[in-house]
Order: sequence, then structure tokens, then C-alpha cells
Amino acid sequence: MDDMTAFERQLAARLERKAGPRRAVDALAIARSATASRSPTGRFQTMFSATKFVVAGVIVALFGGFLLTSVMTQPRDDSRAPVGAQASRPLSTATAGCDQPLIEPGDYEGTYDVVDDVGQEYRVVVPEGYAELAPVPLILQVGYGGADTNYEWWRPYLDEIESLFVIADTSTGAAPASTLLALIDQVGADYCIDPRRIHAMGASLSAPTVTRLACEASDRIASFVIGIGGFRIECEPERPVPLLAVTGDPDRVFMSSSVGWWAEMAGCQAGPVVEDLGSGVSRQTYQGCAADVLFYDIEGGGHQAFFHECIGYARAPLGGSFCHANEAIDQLEEAERFFAEHPLSE
Repeated sequence: MDDMTAFERQLAARLERKAGPRRAVDALAIARSATASRSPTGRFQTMFSATKFVVAGVIVALFGGFLLTSVMTQPRDDSRAPVGAQASRPLSTATAGCDQPLIEPGDYEGTYDVVDDVGQEYRVVVPEGYAELAPVPLILQVGYGGADTNYEWWRPYLDEIESLFVIADTSTGAAPASTLLALIDQVGADYCIDPRRIHAMGASLSAPTVTRLACEASDRIASFVIGIGGFRIECEPERPVPLLAVTGDPDRVFMSSSVGWWAEMAGCQAGPVVEDLGSGVSRQTYQGCAADVLFYDIEGGGHQAFFHECIGYARAPLGGSFCHANEAIDQLEEAERFFAEHPLSE
């Protein structure tokens, strides 16, 4: 490289700093070999074209070096990705909502058709860290009595949740499974969901509705939770679906019968092992099942939801507080743990 012109030396030095010695030599070799076989006029024209090529290479190298430096100096997932980031999971484990910019964490609302184009409202709580977590699990809480009422019941307990929590109002607690599946599809188109981790929750009037959803869509509902109320229906799932059930005093007879029925559907070979967790809480784990069946019975509990601590005050369906405080069980924590342990098989 001793016969390089001053310009070529200066250019080679800049390229070597930004793109490495190999790219610098290659670029200059192209320019110089082209000029060697031309006439003076042609050589000038070719040198001019080659110089443009080299200058363009410098610009690309400078920009590439800037990007590389920026990437290398970024912290490793120590801060939340900006809104608008794209989920990077394979499409086989993500819904269509993962192909669009991800929405800010927060609370959103929408409407869906329940029966005969009669619209009902639903609420969506998007968890903090959604951009890093996506695709996220979906928890569909099927309620009744008004979207605002259901939202008031559940929202105080959702600050720490790491799933997309959808509160769907059905007015009376009843809705066809096809309608709820359409809602799940609608949510999946708007939000980045892992289709292997779609779970459902129901209580009281919506308990049979959620059970039918799990039964008729056992290929899509990974597991479900019933909190208070009987839920035995005429249905037989193609796939045994894991169940977690919770009851207090008013619903014990109906709930026990319903759990026993579902245990038969799940192919359980033996009755439950009963554990005393204290504070009036017993945990019954059915044995030899094709799908797990877990039943919490809270002595002294009402027609309520059960948390370690009651936040605020919201009236329960049969009066009193929506929340029953018990140090031995938190219904939502148990549900999240159960859901995490029971994704759909690939």
C-alpha cells in the first residue's frame, strides 16, 4: 500500500477505523483495479465513479458503526422496551396481535356481541412490563351484572398480575361458548397473547358458562377456575381440562358435587388427598387424574372471592363484601400459579 495517494491513505484510514482493514482494502482495490486499465479520460471517469462508490461505502460504514456501537452499549433488558416494540416470538406461539405495535400497560375497554348482535362491554387490564412479557397469558374472567361492577370487584387486585386480564360482562352470567371464543379471537387480534396459555375464570351465575367454554373448547382453554357456585352441566370434553375450584359455606354442597363430577370427567382414579392449610382452609387434590383437579374449601367463607387482604369495599352478589380475607389463601395468586403450571401441550 506504499504507492497509495494521500487521498487513498486518508480514506483507507477512515475505513479501517470504521469498517475494519479488510473492508478498507477491498473497497480501494476495486477502485484502483478499475482505473489501471483505462485511458486517461476513461480513467478519470472511472476514478470519479469509483470514488463515489467508496464515499458511499464510507457512509454505510459510518452508519453501521454507529448502529453497532449503539447496540453494544445498550443495557441487557434492564429497562422496559418502548411502546411500539414488536414481539419476537414465533407465530406458532403468538396471536396476530403480536404483529402490531404493543399497547401501553393500562386499562382499556371494548364491546363484543353476546347474542343476536346485542353488545356487551369488556375491560382489559394490560400488565406492567407487557413489552418484555409478550406474548402473555390471557385470563378471561366471565362476569355478570354490568362491566363496571365486575371491573370494580377485580381491578384492585390486578396491579401485580403478569397476564392480560379480560373482564367480560354477560349481563346474566350466560353466554354461548362460541361467543366467548369470538371474544378471545378479538382480544388476540388486538393484544399479543400466547395461545397455549388461555385460561378462564367464572363464579356464581357464570360458573356453568365458563365450564361449558372449557368443555366445548378444550383444545383452546388450557385450564379454568371456578370460584363459588355449582357448575355441573351436560358436556364431555374431548380433552380433560385442569380445574381449580374454590368455595365457602353457602356453595359447599353444590361445589363438592360439581368438583366430583369433573374429577370423573378427568379420569381420576381415586378421591382427593385432603390437607389442612389452617385458617379454616382445606385443600383437596384428586389422585390419578388425566388432568389436575384441585379444590379449596374455606370454612366460614361466604359467596365471595378470597384474598389475603381486602382492598377497598365492593358488594358481593349475595350481599356483604366481594372479598373474604384469609391469610391461608389468595384466590388470584392460586389461580395464576395453577394457570402457569397448566399450558396447553404443544
